[in-house]
Amino acid sequence: MPLLYNLVNVGLGQGIQDTWVFVAMQANYFANAAAIGTNLMPLTTPSQAVLDVMFTDPYYGLQDQNNYARWNVL
Repeated sequence: MPLLYNLVNVGLGQGIQDTWVFVAMQANYFANAAAIGTNLMPLTTPSQAVLDVMFTDPYYGLQDQNNYARWNVL
């Protein structure tokens, strides 16, 4: 039974669910560098240079949905 659960809920469901969540997060919260400061750090907005790096970094940048899987493990 656990094998069936893992196959259906984790294998087929979790990946699809994560993809939808990542698309929604990018569209609603991280559409540009300024939105990162507004949504992640509303009390202390970092400099524009820091926001640009958070948005464009090749491995963790929030402009690329493929990087969201790296953040997901945190």
